[in-house]
Amino acid sequence: VVDNLKDVVTEASTLASEIDTVRASVNWTLGANLENLILTGTAQLSGTGNALNNVLTGNAGNNVLNGGAGLDTLIGGAGNDAYTLDQVAELALVQEGVDQGRDSLTLTYAASASSSVVDLNLSNLRNVESVILSGAGAFTVIGNELSNSLIGNA
Repeated sequence: VVDNLKDVVTEASTLASEIDTVRASVNWTLGANLENLILTGTAQLSGTGNALNNVLTGNAGNNVLNGGAGLDTLIGGAGNDAYTLDQVAELALVQEGVDQGRDSLTLTYAASASSSVVDLNLSNLRNVESVILSGAGAFTVIGNELSNSLIGNA
């Protein structure tokens, strides 16, 4: 359990069969060879992944979850959560429950013919209210029945 920013968590093994989970009550970035992060408590915290396919789980506070370079699963909690996605496949891996705050997606990947539509009516995105496009290209964003805020890119 990480409860101090000076704590150090290391994993030397690179075996895919060894799945490591860090529980943190402070802002935390996963180090090399660590796969999962669970934020604990109720504080407003940030969790950041690494190059692996991570699972980041928020706590009851307002969280910022950024999986990093891998194909990441981002799971919010009761607060106003902000998810940063760097590839289109991660849209299917965001998990946000009903009435768990005002939540947003920031898309940093570039739109392409196969990755330009973001539909907040998909079952796992229907509880997300906002989309911020920071990746290049032409996106189509479809809102849901919630009060949406959709911010386009340049």
